[in-house]
Amino acid sequence: MRDARALDDSRRAEFERRTLDRNVPENLRRLSEPYIRELLIDPESARFRFDFASREGNVTGVCGAVNSRNRMGGYAGFTRFFVEFRDGRPIDGALLQNTATRTRMVQNCGFTDVNDMSRSTANP
Repeated sequence: MRDARALDDSRRAEFERRTLDRNVPENLRRLSEPYIRELLIDPESARFRFDFASREGNVTGVCGAVNSRNRMGGYAGFTRFFVEFRDGRPIDGALLQNTATRTRMVQNCGFTDVNDMSRSTANP
């Protein structure tokens, strides 16, 4: 148990070192929104929350959450997302929808585990 906690602390420290800003810069917000809108059923209804931006090497990542209308026309609740940028252009991104994206979210957004993702630094 102690080893797992030390690993979590180590991962958290590494993430904190990479974190650029808890307030995501406007240019990264503008570039992230269209990328995520393409993944939604009703892109025009999207409401975004941005948690933070981080950098590792020449890759910048933006993490946040989006709420949009589902097929029934109701808002489905906030779903986490991440977008990665290289040289100012989006190169990858995903909504948290399954185990594969859940694992990538843990890696890209600095969460220590899947349960940690329910906590957000963004204001609702």
